Amino acid sequence: SSSLSAIPSFPPHLVGTTAAVSALLERVLPGSSAHFVPSIAPTCPGVANGTNCFTLADSSDGDGAQTVITGTTASELTGGLGVYLREYCGMTIGWKRGGGRHVFTPSTWPRIGTTSVSRPRKVPYSHVTQVCTHSYTLVWHDWGEWEHFIDWMALAGHNSIVAPTGQEEVQYKVLTEQFGVSDMDVRNWTNGPAWLTWSRGQNSHGNGIGGPLPRSFMKGQWALQIQILGRYRELGIA
Repeated sequence: SSSLSAIPSFPPHLVGTTAAVSALLERVLPGSSAHFVPSIAPTCPGVANGTNCFTLADSSDGDGAQTVITGTTASELTGGLGVYLREYCGMTIGWKRGGGRHVFTPSTWPRIGTTSVSRPRKVPYSHVTQVCTHSYTLVWHDWGEWEHFIDWMALAGHNSIVAPTGQEEVQYKVLTEQFGVSDMDVRNWTNGPAWLTWSRGQNSHGNGIGGPLPRSFMKGQWALQIQILGRYRELGIA
């Protein structure tokens, strides 16, 4: 418990937006966002202050026609949506490489019941992937595949991920512009796209493998990372 108490709280600037949550719903299940009423609030009923959480409830207009979801961040909202779609609707929200997803529009959206349901996040960070995942799998993703992956991640409740995409462009600019290292010396030192985890790991397996790394690849990954980080931040993912 002493080690857990030392874990910092989730960065307050990574709250995200309800608009991003609604947009995610439209990507995953077009037309479904009208059923949900998302909002961001500092607390959840029955959950200690300062703990990230979400609450599911039926709308209070008498007919329960909509599902109200409240969370402390956009990540809690998407995590709560994932719970509702899986546990109440019987849907499968899967990663494409792990079997995919089975989503549909229910003839009648399931109700939560007379009592709202609140769930706290057990630990501040629910992390997903590591450096090898990015090097061997995600490095080949275009934006469409990244968007699909981030949606899955958000609905699974993950709020933390390493973000190395595009780092070679940063290194290239620093080494060439600030230290005068030549273009080919930098690109021959960095491994090719299929072996980036090696050069990112201090070249423990050797450098210049599968290279030189093309400048077009560096620039393309950097542009992609701008899109990736923008989506992370609007969904409250660190």
